[in-house]
Amino acid sequence: MKKKVETKSHRTTVLVVDDNSFFRKTVLKFLETQFKSIKLIEANNGSDAMRLVQENVPDLIVLDINMANMSGFEVARQVKQEFPFIPIIILTNYDENEYRLAAKKTLVDAFIIKKNLVSELPGVVKELIAYPF
Repeated sequence: MKKKVETKSHRTTVLVVDDNSFFRKTVLKFLETQFKSIKLIEANNGSDAMRLVQENVPDLIVLDINMANMSGFEVARQVKQEFPFIPIIILTNYDENEYRLAAKKTLVDAFIIKKNLVSELPGVVKELIAYPF
């Protein structure tokens, strides 16, 4: 008789990076209400984000553009070089074409304006991480 091999189930991890603590906490709370089973981690700057990416290899990153010490585009560029399989969502107030083009150049997977958080983020997250229903 074969032994049953137990495997640990993978818990989807999402890293939220934004230097505005109020907005970051808002995004975390929103994701928590939309996706009960995900593990959420957070960073308030690009350096901390890179450290957390190395330590956790998240399944998804939600990333602001304008942050101290390292822009969201720089974080995205570094993540995509080392972990090209991690999807990245830019969540920003900047709704200009130059930012959208920069996001494409850094191979960002989605670009969402912060005011559209509630209407757009859940669908994009579901698409990028194949969230089970």
